[in-house]
Amino acid sequence: MDFPLFFAILNLILLARLRLTFRDNGATAADLIILALVPPLILPFLQTNTSWFILLAYLLIAPGLTYLSERRTVNLNRNRALLLLFHIVAAGLLTSGFAGLQPGPLIRDLEQLILGNFLNVDSVNWLGVKVFGFGLLLIINEMNIIIRYLMEVMNLKPLPMEVSGFDEQDYNTGRVIGMLERIFIYILILAGQFTAVGFILTAKGIIRYPELKNKTFAEYVLIGTLLSALAALVTALFVGSF
Repeated sequence: MDFPLFFAILNLILLARLRLTFRDNGATAADLIILALVPPLILPFLQTNTSWFILLAYLLIAPGLTYLSERRTVNLNRNRALLLLFHIVAAGLLTSGFAGLQPGPLIRDLEQLILGNFLNVDSVNWLGVKVFGFGLLLIINEMNIIIRYLMEVMNLKPLPMEVSGFDEQDYNTGRVIGMLERIFIYILILAGQFTAVGFILTAKGIIRYPELKNKTFAEYVLIGTLLSALAALVTALFVGSF
């Protein structure tokens, strides 16, 4: 498998899917347009062959798959997680040795341009850069989707707003906190600063302490925090293996 190409394709797909981060009622028309425009940006950097046209067809069909999977909000997180898995499998097949998808000369020219004009270095571990970006995009949005789906499977859902006293903005703020938590844990683990991870989790507990008087909500936050930290840990260990 051509791993640099594999992660380049996936990163553009995940970058476009960031539009879905706070879309609890399904993708909008603007989201679908972004999903249709961003991933094909990889195409000019590839050699034109049969696999190139297969990738083009797939990237054009993908927004339609998103639309079909998001027409109903029932099982929305499950459908998004399954579509992510489908993207990973499709990218893996297209960049395998059997498919013949290859980088073109334009991507080498771009790399040399970046090295010579912006970084002033002789070489860069482009695979490492792409894998790091993949991990970062994964924990920002995709892991949030997977965590929410797992909590739905375990029948752990946030209390209704009229019961909890929180509004939609409060829940979105909680999501942003979880997102930042995963980013910090991800970076700290890659840097080998495991002790600092404990400080991050402690700081979150202190900040949210006034909200934890409700036992049900406290359990929801605790399980969500542990799953979030575990997701960041697993992602960082995966990225570190490259």
